[in-house]
Amino acid sequence: VTVDLGGKIKRLRKERKLTLQKLADRMKLTPSYISRLERNLCYPALETLYELAAFFGLDISFFLRKDQITDEKSRVLKGRDRAAGSLFEGRVQSRPYANIKYRDPSFEAFSAVSRPGVTVKLPRQKGQACVLVLRGMIEFVLSSETYALRPGDSVYFSTREEHSYTVLGKRPAELAVFVYPARFHK
Repeated sequence: VTVDLGGKIKRLRKERKLTLQKLADRMKLTPSYISRLERNLCYPALETLYELAAFFGLDISFFLRKDQITDEKSRVLKGRDRAAGSLFEGRVQSRPYANIKYRDPSFEAFSAVSRPGVTVKLPRQKGQACVLVLRGMIEFVLSSETYALRPGDSVYFSTREEHSYTVLGKRPAELAVFVYPARFHK
Protein backbone atom coordinates (compact mmCIF):
# COMPACT_ATOMS: atom_id res chain seq x y z
CA VAL A 1 0.00 0.00 0.00
CA THR A 2 1.51 3.30 -1.08
CA VAL A 3 0.67 6.63 0.53
CA ASP A 4 0.94 9.76 -1.61
CA LEU A 5 2.75 11.71 1.10
CA GLY A 6 4.04 14.31 -1.34
CA GLY A 7 0.59 14.90 -2.79
CA LYS A 8 -0.78 15.53 0.70
CA ILE A 9 1.97 18.03 1.50
CA LYS A 10 1.44 19.85 -1.80
CA ARG A 11 -2.34 19.97 -1.36
CA LEU A 12 -1.99 21.40 2.16
CA ARG A 13 0.55 23.97 0.98
CA LYS A 14 -1.70 25.11 -1.88
CA GLU A 15 -4.83 25.19 0.31
CA ARG A 16 -3.01 27.62 2.58
CA LYS A 17 -1.77 29.63 -0.41
CA LEU A 18 1.88 29.09 0.45
CA THR A 19 4.69 29.12 -2.10
CA LEU A 20 7.47 26.56 -1.87
CA GLN A 21 9.71 29.35 -0.56
CA LYS A 22 7.25 30.44 2.17
CA LEU A 23 6.71 26.89 3.41
CA ALA A 24 10.46 26.21 3.32
CA ASP A 25 11.18 29.39 5.30
CA ARG A 26 8.59 28.56 7.95
CA MET A 27 9.79 24.97 8.26
CA LYS A 28 13.51 25.93 8.10
CA LEU A 29 13.98 23.70 5.05
CA THR A 30 14.98 24.45 1.45
CA PRO A 31 12.45 24.98 -1.36
CA SER A 32 14.16 22.25 -3.41
CA TYR A 33 13.72 19.77 -0.53
CA ILE A 34 10.01 20.65 -0.22
CA SER A 35 9.67 20.21 -4.00
CA ARG A 36 11.33 16.77 -3.84
CA LEU A 37 9.00 15.81 -0.96
CA GLU A 38 5.94 16.90 -2.94
CA ARG A 39 7.05 14.79 -5.91
CA ASN A 40 7.72 11.76 -3.66
CA LEU A 41 11.38 11.77 -4.71
CA CYS A 42 12.44 11.60 -1.08
CA TYR A 43 10.76 11.07 2.26
CA PRO A 44 11.12 13.13 5.44
CA ALA A 45 12.55 11.94 8.73
CA LEU A 46 9.88 11.19 11.31
CA GLU A 47 10.78 14.33 13.25
CA THR A 48 10.24 16.45 10.08
CA LEU A 49 6.91 14.73 9.50
CA TYR A 50 5.85 15.60 13.07
CA GLU A 51 6.91 19.21 12.46
CA LEU A 52 4.91 19.34 9.21
CA ALA A 53 1.87 17.90 10.98
CA ALA A 54 2.19 20.47 13.78
CA PHE A 55 2.67 23.31 11.26
CA PHE A 56 -0.53 22.35 9.40
CA GLY A 57 -2.40 21.67 12.66
CA LEU A 58 -2.85 17.99 11.88
CA ASP A 59 -2.11 14.70 13.53
CA ILE A 60 0.80 12.76 12.02
CA SER A 61 -1.58 9.91 11.13
CA PHE A 62 -3.01 12.18 8.39
CA PHE A 63 0.20 11.72 6.43
CA LEU A 64 0.45 7.98 7.06
CA ARG A 65 -3.01 6.76 6.10
CA LYS A 66 -3.92 5.98 2.52
CA ASP A 67 -7.66 6.43 2.57
CA GLN A 68 -10.38 7.03 5.08
CA ILE A 69 -12.83 4.22 5.67
CA THR A 70 -16.38 5.12 6.50
CA ASP A 71 -18.12 1.76 6.67
CA GLU A 72 -19.13 0.44 10.08
CA LYS A 73 -16.99 -2.72 9.74
CA SER A 74 -13.83 -0.64 10.06
CA ARG A 75 -14.66 0.17 13.69
CA VAL A 76 -13.15 -3.15 14.69
CA LEU A 77 -9.45 -3.83 14.29
CA LYS A 78 -8.65 -7.51 14.70
CA GLY A 79 -5.42 -8.41 16.47
CA ARG A 80 -4.09 -10.14 13.37
CA ASP A 81 -4.58 -6.91 11.41
CA ARG A 82 -2.57 -4.71 13.79
CA ALA A 83 0.34 -4.11 11.43
CA ALA A 84 3.63 -3.35 13.12
CA GLY A 85 5.46 -0.14 12.34
CA SER A 86 8.82 1.25 13.29
CA LEU A 87 9.41 4.72 14.76
CA PHE A 88 12.43 6.76 15.82
CA GLU A 89 14.93 5.02 13.54
CA GLY A 90 13.82 1.55 14.68
CA ARG A 91 14.07 2.26 18.42
CA VAL A 92 10.31 1.82 18.88
CA GLN A 93 8.05 -0.85 17.38
CA SER A 94 4.41 0.24 17.31
CA ARG A 95 1.01 -1.29 16.59
CA PRO A 96 -2.25 0.65 16.38
CA TYR A 97 -5.09 -0.09 18.80
CA ALA A 98 -7.64 1.50 16.48
CA ASN A 99 -8.03 1.58 12.73
CA ILE A 100 -6.51 4.96 11.82
CA LYS A 101 -8.26 4.77 8.47
CA TYR A 102 -11.67 5.03 10.15
CA ARG A 103 -13.17 8.41 9.35
CA ASP A 104 -11.15 11.20 10.90
CA PRO A 105 -9.85 9.83 14.20
CA SER A 106 -9.94 12.30 17.08
CA PHE A 107 -7.07 10.57 18.87
CA GLU A 108 -4.35 8.02 18.28
CA ALA A 109 -4.07 4.84 20.33
CA PHE A 110 -1.16 2.46 19.85
CA SER A 111 1.29 0.19 21.63
CA ALA A 112 5.00 1.00 21.66
CA VAL A 113 7.71 -1.53 22.47
CA SER A 114 11.35 -0.51 23.09
CA ARG A 115 14.43 -2.52 24.00
CA PRO A 116 16.30 -2.10 27.30
CA GLY A 117 18.48 0.99 27.45
CA VAL A 118 16.70 2.77 24.60
CA THR A 119 15.97 6.47 25.11
CA VAL A 120 13.29 8.15 23.03
CA LYS A 121 12.83 11.92 22.96
CA LEU A 122 9.31 12.58 21.77
CA PRO A 123 8.41 15.58 19.59
CA ARG A 124 6.62 18.55 21.14
CA GLN A 125 3.28 19.45 19.61
CA LYS A 126 -0.02 20.91 20.70
CA GLY A 127 -2.20 18.35 22.41
CA GLN A 128 -2.39 15.93 25.31
CA ALA A 129 -1.27 12.37 25.85
CA CYS A 130 -1.45 9.49 28.28
CA VAL A 131 1.17 6.74 28.50
CA LEU A 132 0.40 3.51 30.39
CA VAL A 133 3.19 1.02 31.13
CA LEU A 134 1.99 -2.49 30.24
CA ARG A 135 5.26 -4.31 30.95
CA GLY A 136 8.83 -3.44 31.81
CA MET A 137 10.00 -0.24 33.49
CA ILE A 138 10.71 3.22 32.16
CA GLU A 139 12.09 6.48 33.40
CA PHE A 140 9.77 9.17 32.06
CA VAL A 141 11.06 12.73 31.94
CA LEU A 142 8.47 15.49 31.73
CA SER A 143 9.89 19.02 31.63
CA SER A 144 12.24 18.95 34.62
CA GLU A 145 10.49 16.12 36.53
CA THR A 146 11.58 12.47 36.36
CA TYR A 147 9.24 9.56 37.13
CA ALA A 148 10.04 5.85 37.49
CA LEU A 149 7.07 4.00 35.99
CA ARG A 150 6.29 0.28 36.39
CA PRO A 151 3.50 -1.88 34.91
CA GLY A 152 0.14 -0.34 35.70
CA ASP A 153 1.58 3.17 36.18
CA SER A 154 0.58 5.94 33.79
CA VAL A 155 1.35 9.57 33.12
CA TYR A 156 -0.97 12.20 31.60
CA PHE A 157 0.58 15.37 30.17
CA SER A 158 0.49 18.21 27.66
CA THR A 159 2.53 17.26 24.59
CA ARG A 160 3.78 20.86 24.47
CA GLU A 161 6.08 19.96 27.39
CA GLU A 162 9.49 18.40 26.78
CA HIS A 163 9.04 14.65 27.26
CA SER A 164 11.13 11.53 26.80
CA TYR A 165 11.56 8.08 28.24
CA THR A 166 14.33 5.54 28.82
CA VAL A 167 13.73 1.81 29.18
CA LEU A 168 15.16 0.56 32.49
CA GLY A 169 16.18 -2.96 33.47
CA LYS A 170 16.89 -5.95 31.26
CA ARG A 171 13.46 -6.39 29.66
CA PRO A 172 11.77 -4.50 26.83
CA ALA A 173 9.08 -2.03 27.84
CA GLU A 174 5.62 -2.09 26.29
CA LEU A 175 3.55 1.07 26.53
CA ALA A 176 -0.03 1.91 25.63
CA VAL A 177 0.01 5.43 24.18
CA PHE A 178 -3.01 7.67 23.66
CA VAL A 179 -2.49 11.02 21.91
CA TYR A 180 -5.19 13.67 21.62
CA PRO A 181 -4.02 16.31 19.09
CA ALA A 182 -4.76 20.00 19.67
CA ARG A 183 -7.12 20.32 16.70
CA PHE A 184 -9.78 18.48 18.73
CA HIS A 185 -9.51 20.66 21.84
CA LYS A 186 -12.37 23.10 22.31
